[in-house]
Amino acid sequence: MIPKKILAGAIAALAISALNGFGLEWETKRISIAATPEQESAEGVFAFTNNSDQPVTIKSVRSSCGCTVTELEKREYLPGESGEIKALFTFGTRTGAQRKTISVVTDATGEEKTSLLLDVSIPELIRIKPFFVFWRKGDALEPKKIELRVSDPDLIRPISIEANNERFDAVLESTGDRAVFTVTITPRSTEVSGNSHFLVTTDYPTGKPRVVRVYAGIR
Repeated sequence: MIPKKILAGAIAALAISALNGFGLEWETKRISIAATPEQESAEGVFAFTNNSDQPVTIKSVRSSCGCTVTELEKREYLPGESGEIKALFTFGTRTGAQRKTISVVTDATGEEKTSLLLDVSIPELIRIKPFFVFWRKGDALEPKKIELRVSDPDLIRPISIEANNERFDAVLESTGDRAVFTVTITPRSTEVSGNSHFLVTTDYPTGKPRVVRVYAGIR
């Protein structure tokens, strides 16, 4: 049985904590962004205020992906002081619905760890089917095709393809449908296992065109 004095002290401590607040109060813990076709990155700004009567130190800020970089002006915030954490998510070849989690650890009692969510919807300018083609060891050197379907042929078109090694030959071709292109991949040999990736460069946006990847392998 817990002694009455200890129990009373614990209850009093909890009451004081509830009265003073648990540390950082966030304006929002989730930000949703609908990216435009031109965007290559998106930034979320998570604002907060120290609503306790004690200084709060932010021990660490970590993102769930190397594609997301966080920025914090300083570590310690006095009572009543406000600040913000910026999270910059670089898309790369990602499309569709993306969620990045930023974990914030503080020394505030009762709220040591907070998860912030950055949700970004990235337009799928090119739909690839399939992403990966493969051959078994010893298979015939027959070509296989990957389809690239663009969302708007007046906006974006694939214009070139480049392989990272010489295991395969790859040809990018247009079809009778303005929105559909094909990549025809043919292995030079199927005697040895190995993989390759191919960079398909588009003509959009001007100056820094979008690049997508497709893959091939020998298993």
